[in-house]
Amino acid sequence: MKRIMTVLAVMLLAGCSSGPTLFTSDGRPTQSVQCGNQDSWDDCFARARAQCHDGAYDIVSRSNDNAARSLLIACR
Repeated sequence: MKRIMTVLAVMLLAGCSSGPTLFTSDGRPTQSVQCGNQDSWDDCFARARAQCHDGAYDIVSRSNDNAARSLLIACR
């Protein structure tokens, strides 16, 4: 029984891990920036700048649904 619980716990934790890093066509890794709908796009852009060392980034994709705004960025 203890062994079954351990296996189940490992399987659940593996399901929570993030997917592999995506890369742009020029080889830069991408990062996801998640913002709530109460945040403006400017708030999301500020979060994106904070994730990049020099604050410079390119937007790979941008989406807006009923629950959240999100950006996929690549730092320059």
